This record gives sequence, structure tokens and C-alpha cells, in this order.
Amino acid sequence: MNKNKIIIGVLIISFLVTTFTLAGRISVESKNRSVDVVLDYNEFKELAEESDNPLTWWFQQFKGMGIQYVGLREETIGTLIEAGKPLKIEMAGNIITEVNWRENYPSKLVEYLDETEDISEFDAVIITDSEEVYNFISERLLSRYDEGLFKLIENENLFSIVLKGTEEEALYAQERNVDRVGRAFLTKQRLVSSKLTRLGLGLDPEKVKLIQDSGLQVMARPYQYEGWESEKLVFATFNEYKEYNIKPSVFVFDGDHVFGFPDHVHITKRYMEENGVKIGLIERSIQREYIKQSGINELIKALDYQATGVFSMPEFIQLRFAHYHYTGAEEIENTLYRAVTERNMRLIYFRPFKINKFKYVTDINEYEKMFQRFDTRLAKHGMVLGESSHIPPKKVGVLPQILMGWGVVAAGILLIDALFKMGLKFKLLLLALGGAFVGAVIIVKPTLAGNVLAIMAAIIFASLSMVYFISRCFSYYQQDFNEKIFKKIGRSVKDLLTASLISLVGAIYVASILADIEYFIAMNVYRGVKVSQLIPIVVFVIAYLCYFGYKRKTEDKGIGLRPNDLINLLMEDIKVLYVFIGGVILVVGYIYIARTGHATDLQASSLEMLVRNKLGELLLARPRTKEFLIAFPVLMLGFYAAQKYKYKVLIFATGLVAVMGQTSIINTFSHFRTPVYLSVVRTVYSLGLGIIMGIIYVVLFEVVIKLLSHMIKKLNIQF
Repeated sequence: MNKNKIIIGVLIISFLVTTFTLAGRISVESKNRSVDVVLDYNEFKELAEESDNPLTWWFQQFKGMGIQYVGLREETIGTLIEAGKPLKIEMAGNIITEVNWRENYPSKLVEYLDETEDISEFDAVIITDSEEVYNFISERLLSRYDEGLFKLIENENLFSIVLKGTEEEALYAQERNVDRVGRAFLTKQRLVSSKLTRLGLGLDPEKVKLIQDSGLQVMARPYQYEGWESEKLVFATFNEYKEYNIKPSVFVFDGDHVFGFPDHVHITKRYMEENGVKIGLIERSIQREYIKQSGINELIKALDYQATGVFSMPEFIQLRFAHYHYTGAEEIENTLYRAVTERNMRLIYFRPFKINKFKYVTDINEYEKMFQRFDTRLAKHGMVLGESSHIPPKKVGVLPQILMGWGVVAAGILLIDALFKMGLKFKLLLLALGGAFVGAVIIVKPTLAGNVLAIMAAIIFASLSMVYFISRCFSYYQQDFNEKIFKKIGRSVKDLLTASLISLVGAIYVASILADIEYFIAMNVYRGVKVSQLIPIVVFVIAYLCYFGYKRKTEDKGIGLRPNDLINLLMEDIKVLYVFIGGVILVVGYIYIARTGHATDLQASSLEMLVRNKLGELLLARPRTKEFLIAFPVLMLGFYAAQKYKYKVLIFATGLVAVMGQTSIINTFSHFRTPVYLSVVRTVYSLGLGIIMGIIYVVLFEVVIKLLSHMIKKLNIQF
């Protein structure tokens, strides 16, 4: 302490700035407490058709559960055909190559195709004998799109619409000719349809009326077909909302673009500002980022980050009814609960439960029970069902980020000094150079600098906690403790808490350095999880060699890395046992790293999920299994073993396992969509349960040692 006063002073000042920044983050997170549930119209229509009740009845039942909105997509040629409207679509190229095609099609359509020079084989021709359907489509086309993109043709009782298409929009069927034994002889493509079937035609007034008559509101999803964008389309869409008295609180944009992209987003922005509409960010299935639609990042910034996360409830979630040995929708409820509490989803795009891919759950009691439980669990977090909230925009200023960066540099110098012992002047020089470099990078590349600093903080503080473990074990190794077991356990508990406190300081740095709205809503993603798990393991091994060496002479009690340690290690004879142990470590390490994060096929077992879910129900936040069941109690066991048994291999083995607990503490706070209070509660639970398990492990360890000693003595085994 005396030799590092300046460095520790910088670290203390930096940490004070860090805690103020964290307090600001906690303050904005506390304002994000309202969760909206939006019903998917199309799937509820299918549910109603399977059940004994009409769609209005279903909507009224869900209104009684606190639901306000029904999500409604625009009609398209495709949806009209699916709904059984008297429509057919053909490609112009197929029509004019038919034999006697002029006799088979309406005369005015034939005349148009004969006389028009710019007819393309990729134009889509829609034909109907329903004047009502024709009027609906033609009116929507005229109000939304440039008349040069389509042609309306009336021919007595037959009506035709030609949509100008391109080769990129063409859809083909693959035809395979085979010989008599089934071997492919020739494969060719046949033009069958066009993507223009997805051209938006606005909302169906009958569907709008049904929703509103049920007492719910329409959550319209603005949509534009690529290549047909126009100012006319944008104004027509918003005028339609006004006509139908539609007042969405969120725009969950349909398709690959934000509405109005690229040239008319400013109109969408103005409408959203005037009507208090937020952007809905649809979470990807890997739970890291949202689906990137063209223009969405720019619109988010233009609206001062008025955005909310959307959980789209994909089909594999719907199919979790009676899953993991549950009898009802408990696992679907757990999934929604985690999405809201742990990932900041504030709008659930709700789809009905499924028994299988073709059959819905039609018992209304199952939905009522799930929403009652869901509402009760959210209330424990101060959350309610209502209009979706959002996190107020928060940014970390340049000066606080620089000061936090200096703290990371200071901690890094302390880590190096703990291992290799540096002179004061050299440490101060490193502090000055590191501080200047950090400041320059933050000013020039703030986003990159923030991510790198967070990664460095995660690595450095987790490593410092393990250096603390090694240094304490080294001290205990050289002392004799003639104390009762519970005093040694008490010392081990204190050391576990101290090591974890060091990691917690690192967690606070990570959570504060990137306390930015763009991380809260996943515009930016923290990318350092894997590396911050691996490097502390390497540092731990180096620290062990610095303190204990490898086959170092007993009288050598100095600290530092010796050339002989490395030579002894590199020249060691490789035994079969070493290979086996190394293989086990590699397998365990792979599982550990693969299970860190969501982008992996290696998932928890059903039993583990049931245990996790039960803990999630009983506690405010589920403690991490690897922390309280493995890493924390093993760390305690390492401290205890160093006091009593003096076996270096036990210190090394327990430390190697325990590293993952200290990195996990920091990783918990690296989930930026998870509120800080939840990360704190989760860590406290893990430490509490870890201490209990640690005491159990120590007692069991003593029992095993006594049994082994008795067996060795009885069998007269010599070592």
C-alpha cells in the first residue's frame, strides 16, 4: 500500500466516478417498468377457427387479462388469395406463350398486352371476376403508388391489374425430368409467380372494425414493398390510421426496412414524434441483438432513442406448452418472464400456445392461469402490464470515461506489480503513458475505446481476485494453524468474500464504462465475454508459477517467475495420467466456454432447466449454477486446504476451477439489458448459497480424507 499510494489514489478517485456513473444508470433503468402484450391477429384467427368460439370472444377474454392491442399486418395480393378471395395471379411471360392465349383472356387485357411495348415477361397479371375485390385493390393502388407502376383494366365482368415486375422479383419452380429408375436427366426452371404478391395494400377495414368492436386497439405495422416506396405511400398510410382512429404506441416495422426508407423517413419520424410512437426493436433468436432493418439505427438516433425491445414469441416458444414435464404453459411463462426481466423486452408480440405444429391450445383457462402467474411475478419487480415503457437516453461523458479508463490502467499496473514487482518510477511512467493513451483513444474512437476498456476491466479485476487467492494461499502454506475447523472455515469465507469483492469492483467498472443507451437497447453489443473468461485462467497459471513455482526448492520463498520453473515445466516427462487429466480439462473447458452465451447448440439438460426455473420462481433472480454449486465453494475449499493440508496441487486445482466464479461475477454485470439491481441480487444469492455449499464441501472433504487415511492405514499402503 505504501509503495503504491499514487496508483491506489488514482484507482479510488476513478472508482468514485464509476459509482456515480452506475447510480445514473440505475436511475434510468428504474423508469422502465411497464410491459405491453400485443396479440397477433392472424394466429388468433386460426386459434378461433379451431375452437368453439368466435374471434371477438377470444379478443374480449384477453382484454380482461389486461391486453390492449392486436397487431395487424397490411393486406397483400398474397393474403387475399390465402383468404379465398376470387383472385388468380399469372405472369405475363407465361400468358403470351400459351397456345390461343388471345381467346382465353379478357379482350381488353389482350389488347393491352398486344399494344404495349414495355410489357415484360416478369410483369404480374391479377385477374378477378369480383368487382368488390377489384375496387379494394385498385383504390389502394391508386392512393399509394405511382400510376406508372401498374395498369387497371376493366372488361365487362372481368377485371385485370398488371403490376410492373422485374427479374429480381420473379419466382420459379424447379422441374426435374428423370428416367425410369429415377435418375435426374434434366433440370429446368419454370416462371410461376412474383414477389409482387407481397405488395402492401393497407389495412382491411373489416378486421379493424372487429378488433375495435372487441374493445381492443389496433397496433398497425407499417410496411413498404422495396422498389415501390414513395411519399404518396407514407401519407396514405398515416391518413388511413387517422381515418380508422388507430393510435399505436409502438411501430414494429414489417419487412426489411423502416417505413419511408430511404427518402421519406423524415415523414415517419415527424408522425412518430407528434403521436408519441416508439420504435419496436425485434429481438433476434440468439438473444444478443435486434433484427437490423434498413434505416433503423438512424431513425432511433433521430428519435432520441425512443425505442423498446420486442419479444416476437417464435413458434418454438409456442410449442413449449407441457414442456420440461410441466402440464401447462409454465415454460412459456418462464421464457416471457426472462425476456422481460433479464433482457429488457417491454413489448411481447403474443401468439397462442401450440400442442404441435398444427394444433393450438384452445382452453382459455390455460391462458388465464399463465397471465395471472406472469402478472404476479412481474409485480415482484415493480412492473405492470400496460403501455410499453422505454429507457430514457443515457450517455457516458468523455471526462467520466477517461477517469474510469485511468482506474483500469491503475488496476492493470497493480496486477503486473503483484506478479513481477516493478520500481515506483517505472510504475508511474506506465500510469502516465497508459492514462494519456486511454484519453486519446476515448476522444478519437469512443465506442471502440469503451468496449476495449470494459474488456480490460473484466480481465484485470478477475485476474486480481485470483492473484489474491494465490497470495493468501501462499501465505497460509508457510504458516501452521492449530485451530478448530470452524475458524479455518470462517477465514475461508472471509477470503471468498474479499476475492469476490475485487471481482465485483471490476463488474462495476464494466457496467459503468458502457452505461450507454446503445448497449441497453442492443444497438451496440459487448463483445468481450469469451476472452474475459479465458485470459484470467492464463493469468492464474502465471500467478501460481510466480508464487509456488514448479518443483521449486522449499527454501526458495521469493515471489516471481524463475527460468528454472519454466525449464522444469517444459522438460517434464509426460505421463499417461497427465494426458488424461489434460483431456478432461479440455472437455470441461469447452463446455464452460460453449455454455457462456446463447449462440451455441450446447444447451442445459431438462433437469437443470427445471432446477433453474424453480430457483427463478422462488427468488427474485436465479443465482448462477456454476457459481454457487461449483466455483465459490471450491474457492473456499482451496483457502481451507492451504491452511491445513499444504498440498500445492490442491491449491492449483481448486484455483483453476474457481477462476470461472470470479469471471462469472463480472460476466453477470456484462449483460447490459439486464438491470443492475437484478445482477446485484443474483450475485448476492450466489455468494450466500456458495458459502453454504462451501461449508458442506469442506466437511465432506474432511470426511473423505479421514476415510482414505483409515483405508491406507488398514491396507498398509506405502507412498
